[in-house]
Amino acid sequence: MSYDVTFLVDTGGADLFPVATLNHTSNCAEMFRTAFQTSFGVKELHNMQASDARDVVAAACDHMAKNSGTYAKLNPENLWGDSLSAYVFLRAILSLCEAHSKAKIIVSC
Repeated sequence: MSYDVTFLVDTGGADLFPVATLNHTSNCAEMFRTAFQTSFGVKELHNMQASDARDVVAAACDHMAKNSGTYAKLNPENLWGDSLSAYVFLRAILSLCEAHSKAKIIVSC
């Protein structure tokens, strides 16, 4: 299983248009729950507007950066994902929040 995080924008047509989709293994779910400080983790972002999600994701990135040792201990035993890839994933989400502030975020897993 994995997380798919899609950014959808209104282009004036009938449907929202996907401008980006990011993917990360759900083996790092515990890291994301810790970073977001909620039981939802990345799913916390589902249906949020990117401008609203920006500060939430920035705080999660900051928490990971300041507590790297904690996250390294949460690396999955099966080696599918690690704290660095989880951090890079969140930084990519943050960059998209900044680039597409009016986008709607959809999280599926």
